[in-house]
Amino acid sequence: MFGVNANPGVHFPWRHAYRYDYWDDDPNSARYNLWTDTRYFDAGVNPEPMHNVPVYNYAAVIAYNLARVPAAGSAISCTWAMANPPEDAFAYPKPTSSRSSAGSSQAAILRSPWASCNRVAAAPWNGYRPFR
Repeated sequence: MFGVNANPGVHFPWRHAYRYDYWDDDPNSARYNLWTDTRYFDAGVNPEPMHNVPVYNYAAVIAYNLARVPAAGSAISCTWAMANPPEDAFAYPKPTSSRSSAGSSQAAILRSPWASCNRVAAAPWNGYRPFR
């Protein structure tokens, strides 16, 4: 699970998305289907920026194509409260209650994603180690 915003208290490892973080979705790249710190690695052609507001304020990667088979699909995510999510994302709707803010609803779903989306799984992202 990751996001531009701070960890809302999730029960999974949390990764903050910085401006230099991209998802390499170039099937010809050595880092295909990996979170890539562009300070140290090339993220291929037209990578997905992970520091993307409001798209990735709070998000989770759907564990898909973990074998990184080129052109078999990459970067499928679950995100919250946006009108036009990316093609590769499932989006939860904005809250309807006036007493509930989008941020608190997003955080509540992230803390217990199984109640809302049983397909969400925290991808390993190389064990959340720094890419150096």
